Amino acid sequence: MAAPRITFHQITIITLCFGIACSIASCATRAWQSGSGGLFDLPNEAWANTIKAFAIIGVAMLGFSLLMEILMVASNTFKLSRAMHLLCFICCLLSAASLLISLGLYSRHYSYGGYSVWLLTAGTVFALEAFFFYTIQWRCT
Repeated sequence: MAAPRITFHQITIITLCFGIACSIASCATRAWQSGSGGLFDLPNEAWANTIKAFAIIGVAMLGFSLLMEILMVASNTFKLSRAMHLLCFICCLLSAASLLISLGLYSRHYSYGGYSVWLLTAGTVFALEAFFFYTIQWRCT
């Protein structure tokens, strides 16, 4: 009886899903804790719109990485494609950078805490983890 194998692709898919879920929840969270709202509840001013834009770019890049990862798992054509690994690597790098910038600006200009900050932090951590998984995968192919 063979033991089940867990691949880097499966781990990466799970990590990307958690990153997307946490990032979307951080944007949508509203009034879980007094004084806190979601990123989408920020006022319409320059800093708030910049934060929203970076958060949306980060989530979009994570989603694109997830789509590419599913294609790699489902398709034998892309499975060993170095270009596909490089594309996912770049998307995860852009995602992690966007979420980090969003988190930094959010904590600097809107210092109130709450679940939105923690969920955005979790989304950023998952994006960084996926980036490191892609680094390992890309270097090993």
